[in-house]
Amino acid sequence: KRALCSDDAALVHGPRGTGKTTVLVEIVRQHVARGGRVLATAPSNIAVDNILEKLLQTGLRVVRLGHPARTLESLRHGNLAAQLEADPVYRQVREIDARREQLARRKSRHGRGLNQLGYGERQAREREISRLWREARDLEFDLSRRIVASANVVLGPHAGISKRFVKGDFDLAVLDEASQACEPLSWVPLCMARKAVFAGDSNQLPPTIYSKEAAQGGLAVTLFDR
Repeated sequence: KRALCSDDAALVHGPRGTGKTTVLVEIVRQHVARGGRVLATAPSNIAVDNILEKLLQTGLRVVRLGHPARTLESLRHGNLAAQLEADPVYRQVREIDARREQLARRKSRHGRGLNQLGYGERQAREREISRLWREARDLEFDLSRRIVASANVVLGPHAGISKRFVKGDFDLAVLDEASQACEPLSWVPLCMARKAVFAGDSNQLPPTIYSKEAAQGGLAVTLFDR
């Protein structure tokens, strides 16, 4: 109730195994039920997958950003790449890529013959290959943006939230494992939402900081702690 009613930020604090992620998921579910849109983040891919696994059981429209290889195999259907390939429109991308690859193979297979073509013809073929590549990527990008924009909840690790796909128009950002993220990373999702809910435990693992100078300069203190 405090998290839902807060004007700007709320903290969910508790030791390991006390249900912080479960609480976050319920906050997300109720926030979406009120018509809100949520950005769910964490400092590590495994922590993001923990939220994703629970959110997939709620029936909300969720999409997880990041390379599919960094998502648990059992959860990859929630990844943007998987949803992209499952979209009927993506068939057009495959067709364009197939035409481009066919043209590129023909160029490679008949390289000697191409040398007999005029300069203008060779340049025209190169331009066509480039045009097809750009057409496919533009279509892929537009489709990705539409999938992300239609999701109730967008997930990703702090450092992997791409502004190419994500606009800063979220009503709420939830930051799990907030005591394990150095402050600059936490500001990535915070700058994209109107309010935030942090979940963490300062008695658990601190942020991984390799530079002693950086730690002494303040990065060892997380935004959650501060």
